[in-house]
Amino acid sequence: MNNLSKTVIKHIKSLKIKKYREIEKQFIAEGKKIIDDLIQSGAKLDKLVITNTFDISTMSVDKDKVFMVSEAEMSNLSSLKNAPGILAVFHIYSATKDIPKDDWILALDRINDPGNLGTLIRIADWFGINDIVLSEGSVDVYNSKVIQASMGSIARVNFHFVDLKNWLEQEATRREIYGGLLDGQDVRKIHFQKKGVLLIGSEAHGISEDLLPFITQGVFIPRIGNAESLNASVAAGIIAAFACL
Repeated sequence: MNNLSKTVIKHIKSLKIKKYREIEKQFIAEGKKIIDDLIQSGAKLDKLVITNTFDISTMSVDKDKVFMVSEAEMSNLSSLKNAPGILAVFHIYSATKDIPKDDWILALDRINDPGNLGTLIRIADWFGINDIVLSEGSVDVYNSKVIQASMGSIARVNFHFVDLKNWLEQEATRREIYGGLLDGQDVRKIHFQKKGVLLIGSEAHGISEDLLPFITQGVFIPRIGNAESLNASVAAGIIAAFACL
């Protein structure tokens, strides 16, 4: 086991800030299950930090990458209210391939809530959507709350950051753009194609006005009860179930 130097502690704490995650190309994950899922999904581990009471005997980790800290030090490093006793630093994986033209794509317009984005990543992973396109103004994919909510799915999905308007303008000539809209067609009555783009808007404002012309099929989820609205991740999950299954 290794001990953390003050320099490494400073480095890990800096990764709580988006600017330094982008500079270092690294992010933090916390909790044994999430860390295990990330490792098994091929995420590249840089460091594993544990408290002296945490058992990692069942984890397949290079011992040279394991560092031990006190409970107090772990609480200082953790982004969670109750530090789980295990924290990992992973390298950010950058997708180098182009956005696929022959598969489903989840396109997200200004998703600001990290919990929602993390859940959207899990939904994409669940339904076999391997690529997510994000607009400018979306929350950082490697925000700690996004990582926790994604539950390891973040290592199995490719992310593409684009000018969403320009990208949709091109895609609308190639495949269907299904947008979640209040004035769309009943999701139960739509004959979904075998490939396309599922476009989901922000929690507060929906899909941006300048993106509406590129939607080739509006999709509406009928309401039976009295709830005022569905959040972005719930709506995406329902539409994906009809489109991808």
